[in-house]
Amino acid sequence: MGAFFQSIATRTAGFGTIDQATLSPSGSLVSMMLMFIGGSPGSTAGGIKTTTFAVLFINAVTYARNENGINIFKRRISSDIAKQAAAIFGVHFILMLTATIIICAIEPVGMRECFYETVSAISTVGYSMGLTQGFSNVSLIVLCVLMYAGRIGGLSFMLTFAEKRKRVQMERPEEKILIG
Repeated sequence: MGAFFQSIATRTAGFGTIDQATLSPSGSLVSMMLMFIGGSPGSTAGGIKTTTFAVLFINAVTYARNENGINIFKRRISSDIAKQAAAIFGVHFILMLTATIIICAIEPVGMRECFYETVSAISTVGYSMGLTQGFSNVSLIVLCVLMYAGRIGGLSFMLTFAEKRKRVQMERPEEKILIG
């Protein structure tokens, strides 16, 4: 019953029925994945959202099958939506990873615990392994910035820092590079 409640609470609420510090490494990894994905759009849940994750997953399957376009349930998902989903995932992941590196450099805690705190912060879940009360002010500010970025959305957060300039319609020559 505790595992069932944990799997639901990690997506939205942060109501704790078990001590998060007692989770096994695999249990904390599953919790972090659920927190990172979050809830559905239109809800108050944090994370990248279930639809963003679904679009990324379907896009990967479509690419692996060498199919044209992203099709599901007899509908096509535009490539712009796939690009936006990839951007949301990328921004969240980079912010989370950067914050983890900063906090790990400052605080005398393990990487798993530090990563758990940053995933929880950017996903606005509210779970903690009980370490934040001992963190320095710099680490607390980093976590606050993550919570703010997670609440307004990683992409929106990054756009607030983007330079506003007029774009000239121009298409550069295409280059083929090896990936993967």
